[in-house]
Amino acid sequence: MTKYKPACKSSLIKLSLMFCVAALSQGLMAAPTQAQSLEEILIEQDVAKMNAVIGYIEQNPEGENVEEAYSIVFRLAGAYDRTAEVLPLAEKYLESGQKLAEAKAACIVIENLVDQGKIEEAVDKFMTLARYQSKQDPNSAGNCGLELADEAQVAGQPELARKVLIVMREVLPLHPSFDRKCETVINKLDLVNKPAPELSITDFEDNPVKLEDFKGKVVLVDFWGTFCGPCIRQFPKMKETYAEFKDQGFEIVGISADQSQDQVDQFQEQYELPWKLAMSNSDEQATLERYLVEAFPSTYLIDREGKIIAVDLDAEILDSAVRNQFK
Repeated sequence: MTKYKPACKSSLIKLSLMFCVAALSQGLMAAPTQAQSLEEILIEQDVAKMNAVIGYIEQNPEGENVEEAYSIVFRLAGAYDRTAEVLPLAEKYLESGQKLAEAKAACIVIENLVDQGKIEEAVDKFMTLARYQSKQDPNSAGNCGLELADEAQVAGQPELARKVLIVMREVLPLHPSFDRKCETVINKLDLVNKPAPELSITDFEDNPVKLEDFKGKVVLVDFWGTFCGPCIRQFPKMKETYAEFKDQGFEIVGISADQSQDQVDQFQEQYELPWKLAMSNSDEQATLERYLVEAFPSTYLIDREGKIIAVDLDAEILDSAVRNQFK
């Protein structure tokens, strides 16, 4: 899921740099080894920075920049799934009545409830966050809501996903693109727990593609386009999920909204998507319309009985949803 990226306030940058220097001087940020990838190096250094900032908070509870320090800790903990480690700190912050990092602290509490499977309690906490704790940081609240809506779907509670998205649209000052995303997902949730609409497309060899071809399998129908950056960013994780579960009965049908197959063929030379591909214009957009597609990516996870069980999941959460189908 897309994580919140804070505005680059100069004081926050200076504080962050100060902690990086302190962590390096104390040996908390170990020199990278040749075996580490760039991503691993950056994660290791960010986690070390988070721990250094926690030390600063403990030593300077009344420090001038302590609220910004809390904000750094909660942001990094959320980004790297370290929320359980900082839960006591988040609860303490919320009790203090401070405001700058209030939304991020509330998100830490909500994410921990989700990890414990307490989706209803997490949704109740989000209602409080959206209505009373998001003024200083509506972006964090919005991203938390989108992730919570996905998790509610994975938990088999689409009505709670709808509740979260509705309150986001009613209360939060969402960017128009976020508001539109919430609206489209709310509309698509009407398809959940119902038989998936039929496919009437043809693949690149002009063979008909129908859901009955995948009877007894878990299927992801993915509407995408080579013009769609968010679609492309999800492919690496989708490839991992597909590779792990394809032999157990997981299939993906990628339906491109590009104007011509040539565009997709050129794309395939670089990206090599390993699943079945088709064009949405192969049936004059009839399948696209049945699935209420208004933006890309649009994804629909279908269970072995042919029912839609989740829509528009982030690739990481989609992996969890697929994994649940094969437990």
